[in-house]
Amino acid sequence: GGAVGGVALRCLGLRFAGIGARDVLAEALHPNGLMGPTYCRLLTLRLFVGKELSERYAKYRTRFPSQQCAIICELLGRPAKLWVDVGCGPGTSTMQMKSFSKHILGIDVSETQLEIAKRDVADSATSFAIGGCDNIPMEDASVDVVTAIQAAHYFNIPSFFQEVDRVLKPGGVLALACYLVPTTPTSPRLTAALKHINDVTLRPYTPDSRYEMQEKKYRHLPFKYPTRVSDVDVCYDGVYDDILHILSSWSGFENYCIYHKLMLEEGMSVLDKIISQFVTDEDKTSPHVISVTSAMIASKKPI
Repeated sequence: GGAVGGVALRCLGLRFAGIGARDVLAEALHPNGLMGPTYCRLLTLRLFVGKELSERYAKYRTRFPSQQCAIICELLGRPAKLWVDVGCGPGTSTMQMKSFSKHILGIDVSETQLEIAKRDVADSATSFAIGGCDNIPMEDASVDVVTAIQAAHYFNIPSFFQEVDRVLKPGGVLALACYLVPTTPTSPRLTAALKHINDVTLRPYTPDSRYEMQEKKYRHLPFKYPTRVSDVDVCYDGVYDDILHILSSWSGFENYCIYHKLMLEEGMSVLDKIISQFVTDEDKTSPHVISVTSAMIASKKPI
């Protein structure tokens, strides 16, 4: 805790600029897994500052399924006038919510991510602003829906729940969702390789909270209101390179590259070599169905 906190302060002092901050962050990335709460806060501030990772995130991350947006609206039971997407990143989830609310506000701590969201997603009904899990820039009881998609593992959950309770209208809905490890129904061997990358290769470089929340699908969290769960499989056609690019957007992969001082292409080459231990040449050249489960839990504030 203290050691990582010192690293965090030094990174803040460097204003997360250039290779110096990258080298300092590497000190916090322990091959035995030093991924406590202080590290998660540092990661949130530092990791998504770089434009290259933010662009990969925007291009290759799974899109939040519209079916789950519809479930949120069904639970709300009235037209949504204001929907806040916390930890929106470059807007990959926010864009899916556009047709479900009169206005959408996406908030994030990363200005770099928000720049991409404003460029690619913003319109007259969709806006973006700096904000965090304990600092939602809205008035009390003014919001119909709050979502956090693949983001809550970075949050201080008690502070977040308290802030959500403040901004939600009576009858409003909070929904959290996370994406499980991709599978390839077309190739069990490739599915096994992806599980190995997640569970073994990148495990020491990924926050513990991400694994805990992904395994439990947020259902262990102390929600204040009654909950409803919904899991939806997002399936799309792709090729082997698409799978490598998905992996390259993971925070654990970025941390792996930082720790081992690898450029993007070198890191992807490492992934390819590891996956090659599991798959055949045919797995690399054949088209695939890529399946990602979006695990959601929604909670409605009493009226």
